[in-house]
Amino acid sequence: MAETERESSERKFKQLFSGAPMPLSLISFTGEVLSANERWYEVFGYKRNTIKTIEAWFEQAYPDPTYRSEVQKRWDASVKAVQSGQATVIEKQEYKVTALDGTLYDMEISGTFLSDCILVTFFDITERRQRIEELGALNQEAEHNRQIILSALEDQMLMHQMAERSNATLHAAINSMTDALFIIDTKGSFILYNKAFLSYYRFSSRKECPSTLQAFKLFFEAYQEDGDILPTEEWSSYLALSGKTGTKEYIFEKRDTKERWIGSYSYAPIIDKDGNALGAVVVCRDVTETKAAEKRLIFQRNHDFLTGLFSRAYLEGELRLMRSTFPITLGIVDINGLKLINDSFGSKMGDAILKKTAQLLLQQSDEEMLIARYGGDEFVFVMPGKDGFAAESFFRRVEEAAKTVSIEELHLSLSFGHATRSSHQEDLQLVLKKAEDSMNRNKLYESASAKNKSIGLVINSLFAKSNRESQHSRRVSALCAYLTKQLELSEREVNRMKVAGLMHDIGKIGVDEIILNKPGKLDEGEWEVMRRHPEIGYRILSASSEFNDLSRAVLEHHERWDGNGYPRGLKGEQISYQARIIMIADSYDAMTSERSYKKPLSQEEAREEIRRCSGTHYDPEIAKVFLATIGDFVGIGETIQE
Repeated sequence: MAETERESSERKFKQLFSGAPMPLSLISFTGEVLSANERWYEVFGYKRNTIKTIEAWFEQAYPDPTYRSEVQKRWDASVKAVQSGQATVIEKQEYKVTALDGTLYDMEISGTFLSDCILVTFFDITERRQRIEELGALNQEAEHNRQIILSALEDQMLMHQMAERSNATLHAAINSMTDALFIIDTKGSFILYNKAFLSYYRFSSRKECPSTLQAFKLFFEAYQEDGDILPTEEWSSYLALSGKTGTKEYIFEKRDTKERWIGSYSYAPIIDKDGNALGAVVVCRDVTETKAAEKRLIFQRNHDFLTGLFSRAYLEGELRLMRSTFPITLGIVDINGLKLINDSFGSKMGDAILKKTAQLLLQQSDEEMLIARYGGDEFVFVMPGKDGFAAESFFRRVEEAAKTVSIEELHLSLSFGHATRSSHQEDLQLVLKKAEDSMNRNKLYESASAKNKSIGLVINSLFAKSNRESQHSRRVSALCAYLTKQLELSEREVNRMKVAGLMHDIGKIGVDEIILNKPGKLDEGEWEVMRRHPEIGYRILSASSEFNDLSRAVLEHHERWDGNGYPRGLKGEQISYQARIIMIADSYDAMTSERSYKKPLSQEEAREEIRRCSGTHYDPEIAKVFLATIGDFVGIGETIQE
């Protein structure tokens, strides 16, 4: 049992590692790059096995020697901190990474120590960093403009003898500002405001604008971020008149239209050289879109893009905040057979199942639970203050709800595990590992059954898509069983080849129905799609314990004896014996079956073609037995029960 669990855990880790949406790599403790996933190669542009050590990675990814030295020091310090027990993981840090083609990425890089290596995770924050820098640059420019205007306005109020030319320049500068600006005297009367002020406060002309603050506030209402009304004395203009200087954000609403926006207000009193108050100046900026962009960035970082659940990064951050919480129960939910579904029906179907599972988990959860997508087919839930009974109750509700869910005849099959921390001494990462081990034990019993049912659904779906494929597969099944019997193999092998023949084209579930049922000849592009079906069939069957032993025969049934077949160009006895049997049965049925674009060969013509291609296409010994006995083959009724 322990060996089975270990193999299951290793297999699941490889699936998660290879299918992860972010770049991942495995580095040994001596600095060797053991492995990297597909996303790592796609993002950084390297070919396999070109980066073999972490030193080579540093040379390529950080071409500037000074920055490279800084990165190495930071990385070495993080590794030593974990090795010395000062930290449990390599905390995420931001680095500027150069890809092979020279593209510069901003990356958050973190690491997790496994038993014999380090799992390094790369999170691309380039777009987020660019947006933050752009927002920062805009705010810096706006602040610079505000300071210039505030300084100029103060000079204007203090220097009554300023020349007309300077006065005109100031007014031109004020009216060219994109930020709204207004000046009021000590009684609250408007002395000056620019064009942007009118658009900011949604006035169509200067006539609409009231002349005093007292009249102005009748047009508007202000709200705090929590939705409570902001008292008038907390408005920026009244704060400035009270002698205060600062920056404030709040929501403004125009009463007649109910239009709302978020404003950022910089305000200050205007004081003469003797310290007397002359009035106040306020500069306003609409930051509604900026705030929305910030919220989107935060949401994208904290949520999974597909399911809308919290992300793994957010979950790990929350778990760090719960270090002292107990009791606390962590649970893992895994979708059985998701890879099989993706291989058979495409990622669109897999995505639909992921979203439906997330929806079910949310529907059955309570407000105190935290649910996150943890990996490709895994979800983690956190139940603060709850024990294992609460987790079992939650999963029973999820299981009952899942029974009613059907996505194109596919039923949800989930595996579940949980563990509870009952003292401060237990590390939450170890509790999560216990939950994962519990889930893996349950998965041993549940997943195999789910996969076998899915394969039955796949073959039935293929036959439903194409009656021609259904009839062809049944005839090939009968031929395979007959030929196996003539080769004097065991009854068990006869039955095995009967099933192999039936499923030899199961990979065509991944081929478009239009191509499968096309009445004419396939063009080159369509043939390219069709030639992928042995590999798709192999992936489908190898995922099932019941049909795993047939997967190689399905993969190789289009290989040729002379090595000119596909998909791998195997030759002679490199091809499995079962695949060589299917090759002859498949070819014979194809030659003797009618197509809209060709007439069938007679049985004699087909036998002659088999004879001619013996030793090139077909195993000559199997072909010899076939040709000697095919005349006695009665037909599909001999071996297949309709």
